Amino acid sequence: MDRLFRRLAAAAAALLLAVPASALTVGTFDIENFHIAGTSGVSRKSAPYDQRDMRDLARAVRKSRADVLALQEVEGDATMRYFAVTAMHGWKYAGNDTAGVEDLYFMWDPKKVTLQGRVQALKANLSRTPVAARFADSATGRTYTLVNAHLDNTAADEQMKELYRCAKTLPQPVILLCNFGDPDLQHPDVAFRKLEGGFSCDDTGSSPDFIGYLGISSDKLGTVKETETSIRRRSSKRREHPSHDIITVEVFK
Repeated sequence: MDRLFRRLAAAAAALLLAVPASALTVGTFDIENFHIAGTSGVSRKSAPYDQRDMRDLARAVRKSRADVLALQEVEGDATMRYFAVTAMHGWKYAGNDTAGVEDLYFMWDPKKVTLQGRVQALKANLSRTPVAARFADSATGRTYTLVNAHLDNTAADEQMKELYRCAKTLPQPVILLCNFGDPDLQHPDVAFRKLEGGFSCDDTGSSPDFIGYLGISSDKLGTVKETETSIRRRSSKRREHPSHDIITVEVFK
């Protein structure tokens, strides 16, 4: 019996060693017109988010298990501050407040990662300026450059090439957290992952959200996962809001 037990224990230990431990989970999420009452944006495609909406949104973020999330279509610091105070207690955020309605932000759990320096706007010839930030993973000490990009709905090859050009100038490893791109455009230095099966944008029945990477071998990334984000109070039978879901991937040590 003791010999059998030792054999089973050894087999279990070998199995655990064969499975890489998750080091970091990153994701992208186009919230779509994310704003609160009193902000000054000119575009009003949906009602402001209230406390109930924020709590529902926070549940989706936590369910995704993301350590760092790139957010698109945010209306400035005031909206992010309200989100953090109302529903994402302990989390931090930083981004590019342009006084517009489609700002880009990072939001992260400081127990899991630490922002190195500041969020920087990239010099890119794109309609919306991408932002980048360096994050150190607390579990491994490894630092990653994350890029948050929101491309046009009909992204041409030139946009993807420009995004890749910017990514190559940044300290590696680099992870692109994007939406409305065309990741099927091949590039010798950049690989990508997108949702396989299902749709990351429910209204259009498509998957425009993707995660690209360079300076990381493909076996260090897991499969892309989807977390439903539709808020019942803000949705109808014909249209979900937000229609984009959270897309995440695990980065292994």
